Amino acid sequence: MLEGPMVWYQKFEYAVGHWLQKTAEHVFGCVLLFRGAALMDDNVMKRYTTKATEASHYVQYDQGEDRWLCTLMLQQGWRVEYNAASDAYTNAPQDFKEFYNQRRRWGPSTMANTIDLLGSGELTSQRNSSISKPYILYQIISMAASILGPATVCLMISGSFVFIFNMDENFALALAIAPPTVYLILCFKLKSDTQITIAAIMSIFYAFLMAGTILSII
Repeated sequence: MLEGPMVWYQKFEYAVGHWLQKTAEHVFGCVLLFRGAALMDDNVMKRYTTKATEASHYVQYDQGEDRWLCTLMLQQGWRVEYNAASDAYTNAPQDFKEFYNQRRRWGPSTMANTIDLLGSGELTSQRNSSISKPYILYQIISMAASILGPATVCLMISGSFVFIFNMDENFALALAIAPPTVYLILCFKLKSDTQITIAAIMSIFYAFLMAGTILSII
């Protein structure tokens, strides 16, 4: 039986993702991702088995195979629907290292496939009636929100510094930006295991910070 803080967090994350994100995609058009999707369509399978030759190909083809397959299905005219009555089971990562590596694959893959779908939006909307203009607009807004996400988090952390410690706003903003900037630089210099160790330490620090922020608001 899978248990532990990492599993509990993922249960919450999957629940929110299915109840909110996938239902929104279903209403606007169709679901972008179905875990382990499979379809014997010659046009889809031929493209799906293309060998990666460029850096962007490795990110899109090899980092998230199920999302890549779903993207091809949508571009070919198929529709992926959300069924609230269905049950889904998965072996979720139980430790931080495994979880971190999983999300490090998923993030770039999601962005690469969404950009690919948006880039072929006009042609895909002609082939696939589920890919409408409002659906494309929704995906553009979702992509923009994802790109602005790190900056939004930094602003929230800066606000918590000002609220809890009564810091100067400019100093609080610099203090909020410094750790992710330093970590970004270290990722170019250090090995993967060291990166994960530093990320785990920073995650604990940020968890205490946000807990303190919530308690101070209450």
